[in-house]
Amino acid sequence: MHSVNFKHLCLAFAVMAIICPLAGAAGERPVAVLKDKPHSLTIVPAEAKNVTRTFSVVLYNNTNQLRAKGLQGFRPLQPDEAVLFVYAQPERVTFWMGTVTFPIDIIFVGPDAVIFQVYRHCTPGSRDTYPSGRPVQWVIETAAGSGIQVGERVRIK
Repeated sequence: MHSVNFKHLCLAFAVMAIICPLAGAAGERPVAVLKDKPHSLTIVPAEAKNVTRTFSVVLYNNTNQLRAKGLQGFRPLQPDEAVLFVYAQPERVTFWMGTVTFPIDIIFVGPDAVIFQVYRHCTPGSRDTYPSGRPVQWVIETAAGSGIQVGERVRIK
């Protein structure tokens, strides 16, 4: 009987963790946890003169195993496709290309949904590392040449 109650309590906490928004660092706007695999993400420019761009999410990496694999073994991305890496709690991360066979852009997004770091044209098969430098909520990978800029905002649907 006690184990059933304990299991129910654990389940309740797990559901609350998924439903409740995450609180970011001081002064940052919290970002809601994604409950379902998103279908698209939109990059909203910081300046009105730039164009809003939408990408189809072709890979949704929300577990340690999926995040570790990333794009390794995946086909080249089309210009309108993206891979989304999701972190339940903001954390510092470091990416690398591993066996990815095509150039990509790696985009780091903070808990406030604003892009703070972009690594462009990452070299296939390189052993170079790409550190976030500060906690991320999401990491986005696109085909190289996405044009995504620091300061732009991300919306996920």
